[in-house]
Amino acid sequence: MSLSQEEIIRRAALEVADASTATSHGPLATAARRLTQTPEGNGVAEVLLVDVTRLSSAGVADVPVVTGAKRVVGITLAFDACTTDEEHGVRLDRLIGPFGVVDVTSEGLVIVEVALGVSARDLQEQSTAELLAGPSLGPVRRAPDPA
Repeated sequence: MSLSQEEIIRRAALEVADASTATSHGPLATAARRLTQTPEGNGVAEVLLVDVTRLSSAGVADVPVVTGAKRVVGITLAFDACTTDEEHGVRLDRLIGPFGVVDVTSEGLVIVEVALGVSARDLQEQSTAELLAGPSLGPVRRAPDPA
């Protein structure tokens, strides 16, 4: 069972919950940042959230290069986003999508969290890029319900 758009946004919000500043590009990313009320970063942001439609196997997303973020997290509604050989854009550290969470490492794309009812094999079948299963593979962390 895949994550809903709201669940993806709430999971992405966990990425900026403890950040002192964050910058967001795109409606999903902005919704996630606003859930935590993390201040918008001017200049160097601790975390940059970006909406992603395509991602290369090297972890480069099809969004304009943005400088000044210590960490870049992509958000997608379609996990078949890993379909491009494009190497121009921003390099992600993490991608959050409907089937799970993938880290971009020097070894490649590593699955670190999967949605309930989804296996690493299911996730690989949804992607055209090779995915590796991380040693701490587990369920997607859930954000607390909004008050």
